[in-house]
Amino acid sequence: MKAAIKFIMTATGLLLIGIAVGIILLSTQLEGLATGQVERRMGNMLGTDVSVEKIRWAPLELGIALDQVTVFNPPAFKPEPAIYCESILIRFRPETVFSETPTIAKVSVEGMDLTLRYGSEGANLLTLAGNARDFAEAEAARENRRRKPVIETVACAESKLRIAPGPPIPLTIAAFEVKKEEGVAGIPAAKGVSVLLRSVFEEALTLRGLAGDVRSLFQRGGGEGA
Repeated sequence: MKAAIKFIMTATGLLLIGIAVGIILLSTQLEGLATGQVERRMGNMLGTDVSVEKIRWAPLELGIALDQVTVFNPPAFKPEPAIYCESILIRFRPETVFSETPTIAKVSVEGMDLTLRYGSEGANLLTLAGNARDFAEAEAARENRRRKPVIETVACAESKLRIAPGPPIPLTIAAFEVKKEEGVAGIPAAKGVSVLLRSVFEEALTLRGLAGDVRSLFQRGGGEGA
């Protein structure tokens, strides 16, 4: 009997170890695959290169986190970062995953650092916002899509804004939150980036000491992407 119990315990232990190793290997492969997919999806959305350092599961928050996300300037500008986010946490509503309207309860952006570069070629952040808006409109036109994911809330912690040409000291943009309108399922997921950038522009307009030409850029950007 003792030998049988010992055999069962050993077999069970090996099975659990095998399952654990399998999960680790599978999650590692999926993470690598998902990172490339997210980078391509965001790149298509913004019309530029996007880098995601890591994607990790966030089981306690019922979601996933994108760590160290870098959005580079559009092709007409210097090849350098335009937006950097330390972390983007995406929280899902599990009960909607298999519905026609998969719902993201909240997108939380932490540690965002933006660089507004403007000149004869235009303004990099406005170009990105315009690309995001055009992408969202194209997605909305695809009426044959069976599943239309939505976002209930987009939240952004305090962020930094640098203006080039301009002083090296960054400006601080206060934290903000955008919620879905009453009576609708949520913000179309394809519009999430557009809504985020438009809200950044609107918050930037509250900053003191903005140069007139920069203020006019943000006013234009705040009116776009709706």
